[in-house]
Amino acid sequence: MCIACFFAWRNRDPESGAITAVENANGRVHFKYQGPAIAPYPDDAAVPGDSIYISQLLVKRFGATEPPIRTLTEFLVGSNPERRVVAVELSLAELKPKLLATLKSLPDLDTIVVEMPTQTIARTSKEMRTLDNIQALLSVNIQMTFDRGLTSQRSPP
Repeated sequence: MCIACFFAWRNRDPESGAITAVENANGRVHFKYQGPAIAPYPDDAAVPGDSIYISQLLVKRFGATEPPIRTLTEFLVGSNPERRVVAVELSLAELKPKLLATLKSLPDLDTIVVEMPTQTIARTSKEMRTLDNIQALLSVNIQMTFDRGLTSQRSPP
């Protein structure tokens, strides 16, 4: 009985709660084995000097689509680092304090792709201050995009 409890505890996925929270916020998670790559669409928009133009980003998975098969060693000693969340895609409106606390629990989180509400934003806006606070809290790379729903489905020109 004790051995069964040990293996159940050892093989629980500590990131599953965070993954569920991101998916419930209409976001996407990217694991290390998927190797997410992020590239901007080329754009020549002119904006005032005190603003930032937010282009669309192509977020592509170039690794396996299925998680790696669990090995006996992984079963005995715990989770595989390849199964860790390294990036998430979320809209700015969904990045609320409760979700941020959950994201903080992801040890390998490196990048957050944030869908912004507008395509041009003032450098001193509330939204930019929010992103600065998120970056300071989570110590992650933040990529801004406009219209994230299209970026995951389109291919570059």
